[in-house]
Parts: sequence; C-alpha cells; structure tokens
Amino acid sequence: MHKNLLLKYADLPELPKKTWFKMYEAKDLDQRKRELNDYLMALCKKEALTNDGDFHSFINLEENLNNKLSFNKEKLLYNFPDANLGVREFVLIEEQKIVIAVCRDENVQSRVKSYWDNIRLPFIHTEDSFSPVGSFVVFKIVSQDPWHVEKLFVKNFKSQTNCVAFCKDMNVLAVGLSNGKVRIFDIPKEFKFIKDVYYDSSSIKAHSGQINGLAIDASLGYVYSIGADSKLCVSDRTSGEVVWTVGFDKFELTTLTHDEEKKRLFIGDNSGTIHIFSIKRYPPKRLATIKTSIKTTLKSITFSDDYKKMFAGSIEGDILCFDLGDYGREKKDTKEYPYILKGKGKCQSLVWDENNKCILSGNKSGNIAIWLPEENRCLYVFNAHLHKVTSLHWDREQKRLITGSSDGKIKVWTLPHSFIETAKKKKFTIGKRL
Repeated sequence: MHKNLLLKYADLPELPKKTWFKMYEAKDLDQRKRELNDYLMALCKKEALTNDGDFHSFINLEENLNNKLSFNKEKLLYNFPDANLGVREFVLIEEQKIVIAVCRDENVQSRVKSYWDNIRLPFIHTEDSFSPVGSFVVFKIVSQDPWHVEKLFVKNFKSQTNCVAFCKDMNVLAVGLSNGKVRIFDIPKEFKFIKDVYYDSSSIKAHSGQINGLAIDASLGYVYSIGADSKLCVSDRTSGEVVWTVGFDKFELTTLTHDEEKKRLFIGDNSGTIHIFSIKRYPPKRLATIKTSIKTTLKSITFSDDYKKMFAGSIEGDILCFDLGDYGREKKDTKEYPYILKGKGKCQSLVWDENNKCILSGNKSGNIAIWLPEENRCLYVFNAHLHKVTSLHWDREQKRLITGSSDGKIKVWTLPHSFIETAKKKKFTIGKRL
C-alpha cells in the first residue's frame, strides 16, 4: 500500500522500518503496533487519502472516522477513438463540436527508425506516404448524452508535433513542430473540417529548436510562438515571415497561455520565471516579469475565470498560486501565495474548475489531483491514464473533464462533485484509534 501511495502523494509519513521478523520479545511487538498505528493515523489526517482507492481497500475507514463521508467516485464516460500516437495537446472548438489533438511518437526507437526511413528513401514518399512521427487528428463530437465521437481525419508530419492553437474568429489552425517550424492552416467554417478541405497556407521557420507554445490573435492577425531556443517570436501568417523576436537570457521557454479577452501572453520558463506581455499593439509590450519562489521548470499556467487568480505548475509537482493584478498593474499588484501546493510527480497540465473553485492537475504518473487552492488542500487523486497526462480541458456547461495523455488516449470523465462539496464545507476529524 505504501509503495502505491508514494506514486501519487507527496509528504507521506515514513513507514516504520522494523519488521516482525526481527522481533524477539513481546515489548517489541507492542512497539511495532504503536508505530504502525501512528503511521495509519497520520495517513488518515491527510484528507485526500480518506477516499483513495488503494488506502480504502486496505483499511475500512468508515469504522474509524467520526465523520462518515459518502461520495460518488470519478466515472469514465467515454474513450475517444485511438489517436495512434501519444497525445501532446488538444483544443476543443465548442461552437463546431470539434476536437483537434496534436500527437507525436513517444518511442525513441520507433522515432529514429521513422526519421531514418524518411531520409533514406525520399524518392518513394509522396506528401501522404511516409513514416509519420507527428500528426494532428480531428475529431467530431456527435453527441454528449451519451458521448460519441468520430475521427474525421489525420494530417501526418515528418517531425514531432508539440503544440496547437486555434483562432475561432479567423478559423486558423497553427501547429508547432520540433524542427522549429509553425504550420498554418486556413479552415473555412462552411467546410466543417471535412477531410482534405483546408488550406496549408504557410510554413514559418520561427525557431531553431522545438516549439513549446503557440497563440493566434485575431485583432492583429499575428502568430506568437515560444521555443527551446529561448525566444518569443511574432510571425505574419500571410507572408510566412518572422517579424519580431525577443530573447530570454538562454532560459528555455516552456509554456504559453493566451488571455484572449485582455490580449496578454503568460510565458513560463525553466528558471521558474513568468513573463507577461501585452499584445494589444505591435510590437508586444512587456508588462511584468515575475520571479517565483521556485527555480525549476514551469510546465503549465492557468487562471480562474475572472483572471483574478493565476496558477503555475512545475516539473517538480509544485503548484504556485497568485493574486493577479489588474491589467497594466501586473508588475506592482501580482502577489504569490505564501504556500505551495505540493503535488506528487511532475505536473504536466493544469485547468481551473469554476464550479467548485478547484484546480485540476495532471502529472507524469497519469494521475489527476483535485486541489482547493484557497485552503492549501488536496481533496482527491485518481488514476486517469497509463502514461503522463499532457492536456486537460474543463467543460463548464457539461461539468466534464477531458484528459489527453502520451498513451494515445483522450478520455471524458465526471468528477466526484458531491464529495468535493462535502469536503469543502468541513474538515475531517479522526475518531477512535485504529
């Protein structure tokens, strides 16, 4: 049990080391019982564990907690058709009921073989006949009660795909590749993403290394990208040229979030710093540089619906919380909370659940954690995928969580909301000794 819990939770109490095989007297056995009792009591004080599957199956908590808690567990509603390659990121276009996922080959040996085949035998390859190491996949949501999704088509690439952005006002799709290129596609609404009915309008060589984040803004029509080369680039999609670039002192830029309403970019790097830019006008204007309390790679940045609170997840599993200043006052007013949400495993993606005022985080182990940031509490953890969770989307209307993973799966979940509502209203107290 302890080994299973270590995969999901941080700051667990230490398991007593001595085993009964080394005990020769009754007092040793009594001491062992006390140590195990203290260990189990310490576990029960961790709120998220009171409804963990591994813990719950090991010990009957209902007989040992004064506050009995009934709750509905998470439920898997639907598995999307297989994406074939590992899902790196996806976007949901709600008006058109379309999901676009960028996928890539995560197997090193397979990827090397594909690269070699594409170089060795280029004369037999056409535009669509080569060994793909990246792709974007377009899914159509046919119904949501019950869920049913159809795979419309797949566009393959000879390079890994890392990120995606879609501008609904322009109906333009951008895909970031590991070779530093941004591929731009115009997809007219009237064509409804029918296979092969799109225009591959341009390919922009924006970076010298892997592209880690993309955004498209309709007001100026530019494409914004960040990369492993420590640069933020602004590209003109019509000319296919980079028109503006700024560097960041050799720190790799690792995550980008676009505030479409207030025209801001939030960029995280591998030194734990968040850079905020205004893109209302050209060129972008730096609003603030926030040096966080950690000095490690930031993997995801998200916000409450009113953009008053900001959350950043790190590769070490920590989640930082901020009160975000008003537009134009980010430098002076942004305040980091005095505590860090200590997650287990590398945080890969974050999303905000406005209904319950919770943060949902996905990590490298395939787990989803539910947090109450205002109270520095982890409420619940469940396993969603076999491999790392790379992308999350919270459907506010349907109250559904959509998860994507490097295992090639996209899944739809209901969350244990009755449990969350109960847990938010009261703290747990431990009853009799176990």
